[in-house]
Amino acid sequence: MTSLRFVLLPLLVLLLNVPYSRAQTIDPALTEAAQCNGILKGNVVADFVLGSADADRMEEVFLVANAYLMANYKRKSEALGDGRLATYEKLSADSLDYIVAKVDNNAFGSEVYEQILGCYHAVSRYFLMHGVGDVDKTVVESATRNQVENVKILLSRR
Repeated sequence: MTSLRFVLLPLLVLLLNVPYSRAQTIDPALTEAAQCNGILKGNVVADFVLGSADADRMEEVFLVANAYLMANYKRKSEALGDGRLATYEKLSADSLDYIVAKVDNNAFGSEVYEQILGCYHAVSRYFLMHGVGDVDKTVVESATRNQVENVKILLSRR
């Protein structure tokens, strides 16, 4: 069986395809949003590969995770300045890889599970307090569809 890491590392390149630039200041709320974005995506991709989630579920989670990151970024981008999204996308990719590595190495324990639950709580809390805001839903939906299709393509090659 092909390991999740082997299959998903090329996915990271396709999903992010942006240069990594280190922001001089990293906003804690955006850091949490980026990490949760990757953690939720990593969890549902692992579930998809293991057969406990279907493509529709994967798309739903990707959509929520992307909307959460973009809503946070839109709220903070004026204060932070432009060009910082790549930093948060890198944090997201690192978090996705972290979850995949935990699953791949049979190290998915209660600590990882608590991180995933914490992210779902953070997303819920954010949307209850702020809503989606002025995030362009068409852009989020389009990015989500592209990301899910890339996952399906990569997984079909294994």
